[in-house]
Amino acid sequence: MDLSKQIYDLLEPHEKTRFMSQKNQERFEQQCRQFINHVVSPVFKEIKEEFSRYGRSVDISLGHIPSNLLLVYPKLCITVPDGRTFIYWVTIKRTGDKFYVERFRSIEGEGSISKVFKASLPKGSQLLDDLSEVTEEDIQRDIIELYQRHITMKTSPLRQAQ
Repeated sequence: MDLSKQIYDLLEPHEKTRFMSQKNQERFEQQCRQFINHVVSPVFKEIKEEFSRYGRSVDISLGHIPSNLLLVYPKLCITVPDGRTFIYWVTIKRTGDKFYVERFRSIEGEGSISKVFKASLPKGSQLLDDLSEVTEEDIQRDIIELYQRHITMKTSPLRQAQ
């Protein structure tokens, strides 16, 4: 019999629970890092390259979510000619053994009130069995749709009349 299994079998029930909880948290954090590094970050870099080609100022910054300082999430910030900034970021939460991916967007700058809007990814989903259910294409499509909505809102006749 495996030594690790033998020792685990000797633990008290509360020690086993704590150990499994710690292992699950470590696995969750590893999956989050892989998702950020292999799905989210490449999309952000590609979007930055493309927008930069057309003269847009684009930054990718790293930030911690206050409730989980162990995980770092990238933020994509695109500055448009009117000086406002479109900000987009993704976070991952866990409920039991399921995942919940949320995306956030915010518009900041002169004359605008910073509001944060959130929704789940892919659209309409709630809990996911695996983070691989959210693809680079999902994130890329979401960013472009939200940015386009930002540009449309900003240039609509109703908005210009204000």
